[in-house]
Amino acid sequence: MTMGTEKELMSEDAQFYAELLRAYMDSANDAIFVLCDEMKFLVCNQQMQKWLGVPENELTRHNKRIPITELFGSDITARDFRENFDRTLQGEGVIRELFISPPRGIERWIEISMQKVDIEGGNMVIAVARDISEQKAYVEKIKYQATHDDLTRLANRNAIYDEIEKHVKKENPVSLIVMDIDHFKEINDGLGHEVGDSLLLTIAERLKYLTAVITNSFVARLGGDEFAILLPGYSEKEVMRFSTNIRNSLSKTFEFDTFRLSLDASIGVAQFPVHAKSSEELLRHAEVAMYHAKSRKTGVSVYDHGQDESSAEKVKLITDLRDAIQSAYLSVHYQPIVSLNDPSVFRVEALARWKHPLHGFISPSVFIPLAEQIGLIKPLTNLILGKSLAECSELLRKGAITSISVNFSPPLFNDEGISEQLSSLINMHGLENKSIKLEITESAMMSDSRLSTKNMHNLHLMGFRIAIDDFGTGLSSLFKLKDLPVSELKIDKTFITNITHDKKDAAIANAAIMLAQSLGIQVVAEGIEDEKTWHYLKEIGCDFAQGFWIAKPMPIENLKEWIRANKNHCPD
Repeated sequence: MTMGTEKELMSEDAQFYAELLRAYMDSANDAIFVLCDEMKFLVCNQQMQKWLGVPENELTRHNKRIPITELFGSDITARDFRENFDRTLQGEGVIRELFISPPRGIERWIEISMQKVDIEGGNMVIAVARDISEQKAYVEKIKYQATHDDLTRLANRNAIYDEIEKHVKKENPVSLIVMDIDHFKEINDGLGHEVGDSLLLTIAERLKYLTAVITNSFVARLGGDEFAILLPGYSEKEVMRFSTNIRNSLSKTFEFDTFRLSLDASIGVAQFPVHAKSSEELLRHAEVAMYHAKSRKTGVSVYDHGQDESSAEKVKLITDLRDAIQSAYLSVHYQPIVSLNDPSVFRVEALARWKHPLHGFISPSVFIPLAEQIGLIKPLTNLILGKSLAECSELLRKGAITSISVNFSPPLFNDEGISEQLSSLINMHGLENKSIKLEITESAMMSDSRLSTKNMHNLHLMGFRIAIDDFGTGLSSLFKLKDLPVSELKIDKTFITNITHDKKDAAIANAAIMLAQSLGIQVVAEGIEDEKTWHYLKEIGCDFAQGFWIAKPMPIENLKEWIRANKNHCPD
């Protein structure tokens, strides 16, 4: 082999490996490039050319090369890159995230890794960059969701807490306004959630408009119909004036397709450091003031220590109730409902019970309205229904009881998927839909002019039975009883307790029973407290009886014992 031939072979090998290396670089999804110590391109792969929108021969053309920093489209990115490039030339390995917006390319986030290479030709930097735009967008989306309300796109409770914390740490005086829309629940239930959501969006826009001219103001939706506004450096007098502006703005008409309405709000104000020493206290005290304004119907209330005893207790109770529902801490007691025609036939009413770790048993008349106010009535109902089905499924299958009655809040009838959700829950326990009676109070039903009759009829067709509870205490009308798929009336105990010696109560009970019988509706009398009342109701044709004389509400184990002891041993 001649010397010339050997050199030719070596040259061919070098060319082969150079082409192989080039093919590898161009096939990579990452951008790969080499820069001289002046940050100018010596070589780059196709991905880098694509990102910058500039071909390699233009980037590397002798005497025409320009620094990479001039192609980023951002002075901030250029300065950041320059600093890290200098660190790389000093021997540090650098990994950095940069945002680039090339004049001839597409903006993107990149993660760039740079290493110094020291060879005969001088100092060079080899860089590998990957596109992290999707990861960045995903992370930003998660961050956004953690700090913003889905519906209004306002900041949420977490975000305003963090904002308050910034001021507290710097000891900057700051005022917090907490606002709750008066009677929003009735609007939402009566006109539907679509109108309610539209209303919340419009309120959010009005609040943003009012605060747009206030430097460093911060607007948030705390949840439901509750909003908050943070005003740094404002005096109490200025905050009160601004609160009045908010109420005036809400009183201006909200227009919808077929109707118009105006709103009012209850507003609570608390200031740091005057009324609170921490972020938690500021939020809590503003809410305390808001509840005080709502209960006293004053419109706006500034926090005062004297409000704390009652209002703060309510705020704490709401928090505890939310936790109790989420952790399934509530229990169920059952009160028997006995047939007057066949005393061996039993049903039960499931009643929610909450034993507070500090306050003992909290009355349902306290915590159920709270659950409705804070939007937790659906999970509360699901919890009680789920526990009832789990505990009573065996009794239902064996025929020891014929059905379970569950109190059902009117707003739940406006839930689009309520029929399927209930049926799915019952099927999960291997039971039939007829095992459940849904009780709705007469007054609640009548106050909701837009109660979803479609859902009520669907539930009826699926085998569920609907009962009107506390009948006689509301404003019911015959057309409602005629048009709604009601299978049962429960006469309120106020008309039953004195029925044997009060002619007016007896007349009302008789009329209710005759009305129900003419419509093919069964009747339950509540509040049976003696045997004489039992026999009187049986004589006038009442179907079922419920009351302390028969049995008080009891846990499931006691109910099983009661059924064993009372089967065929009720009054004749």
